[in-house]
Amino acid sequence: MRSGKSIIFWDTCITLAWLKDEKIWPLPVLKGMKDVADLVSANDAYLLLSTLMRVEIFMGRLTTEEKQKFSSLLRRSNVREVAPDMRVTDRASAIREYYNTRGNKVAAPDAIMLATAVLYKADEMHTLDGFDPAGVKHTGILALNLNVAGYPLVVVPPYPRGIVQPLETKTEEEVKPQKNLEFKEERDEEQDEPSGSETTVPKTPEIPGSSERPAESKTAGQEQQTQETEKQKETVAKTETPAETKAGVKQEQPSKIGTGDGI
Repeated sequence: MRSGKSIIFWDTCITLAWLKDEKIWPLPVLKGMKDVADLVSANDAYLLLSTLMRVEIFMGRLTTEEKQKFSSLLRRSNVREVAPDMRVTDRASAIREYYNTRGNKVAAPDAIMLATAVLYKADEMHTLDGFDPAGVKHTGILALNLNVAGYPLVVVPPYPRGIVQPLETKTEEEVKPQKNLEFKEERDEEQDEPSGSETTVPKTPEIPGSSERPAESKTAGQEQQTQETEKQKETVAKTETPAETKAGVKQEQPSKIGTGDGI
């Protein structure tokens, strides 16, 4: 059966929903069932079923059209019905025991479906058992996805395949670079604002070596030096005045003595 094509196992609920064209399920689920049926019709995938579904489906409740649809499906060479032989039943028993020892229960029909999908190496098992329409948390068989008693079986609801997105719709990979680019531009604008504000209103530097401070400090130094010079001149003038007066007294005294002597 393995030839590069996907092997998809349908649980009974999926087969019945497809046969009766049920509309109660979300659109992605309905689209997924139709996509798999189209792949099988185009011989691009293998469909695996269990003969147990013949017990679970009430054939008497199917319309003539639904019965013909079912017969046409089973006649296809890439659709295979598998009977629960000893290998399948033994594996189903092991699966049930695995969960029973862990406080969980798996019904015998569900265990047979899981065992069939595991033994025949299905790529995916599609079921609606435990389906959560919100997609938040599935229960039932769907809760066993990727770990069916230790087997990495993919257990999922049907999902759309090969959707060609409209040109105006962008994928996540296409959107991510654009978001990164917009974020980068916002950061560049934030970096430009401080640089512009610094250019418009420059701060007065407080350290020596600026264009304004040296002139102020130089002027203050000259004024201080001038004041000190004037103080020195005043001090010299004060010290010289008594000397001149003393010298004048010494010069006048001889004249008075001379006058006395002459008398």
